Amino acid sequence: SVLAGTLHHLAINASVINLISAGSTLQSLTVAPRDSYENVVQNVSGSLTVSIAAGSDSSCATAAPSGISLFPSNTGPMPADSGNFSVSGGSASVAGIQITRAGTWRLKIQGNNGLAGYSICSAPFTVYPTTASQIAFAVQPSSSATAGSALFQVPVVEVRDTYGNRVTGESGSIGLGAASVLNSGTLDLSGSLTTAAGATTVTGGQATLSGLDR
Repeated sequence: SVLAGTLHHLAINASVINLISAGSTLQSLTVAPRDSYENVVQNVSGSLTVSIAAGSDSSCATAAPSGISLFPSNTGPMPADSGNFSVSGGSASVAGIQITRAGTWRLKIQGNNGLAGYSICSAPFTVYPTTASQIAFAVQPSSSATAGSALFQVPVVEVRDTYGNRVTGESGSIGLGAASVLNSGTLDLSGSLTTAAGATTVTGGQATLSGLDR
């Protein structure tokens, strides 16, 4: 029989699905330690740490922005750079990972213990927003203004999903009441339009509320 050589690198045995919705669970990935000839090295053990990296960087050296977390479905919320998966018998199943931030990402998988010093970067995949569920301010209106004058800071609102991602495919118009926008900082979709130009159009999931005054 021919035995595998010494550990040379880690390999992912399946491609990451390139499109998933925010909050969905990525398909399971099998990660295996291999020798220089791609044979599986079964006599090593250790653990794997999974984190999120920017999708544009094939080396996974560019970390994703702060605030993005992995959500292994069997343990509940946990921060990026945690979540160990055990390697035994020449492989590890990386499963249950959920990402709620829309964007293009990669998984950076790093070895620990007997696999320390070895890592692998997945192919890029895109997380897209789920169904629109809320409207929120991306830019708040000015806290004060001169009577009869336009607001110094023009408010901008976004249509977002339940995770706070802007739903760029949404379009239409927004109606609002001046009192609710200017005083409480909330939106009233049943109110009248109060912009100087009339209807405020939503394009790409975003609308600029220009022409508002006190």
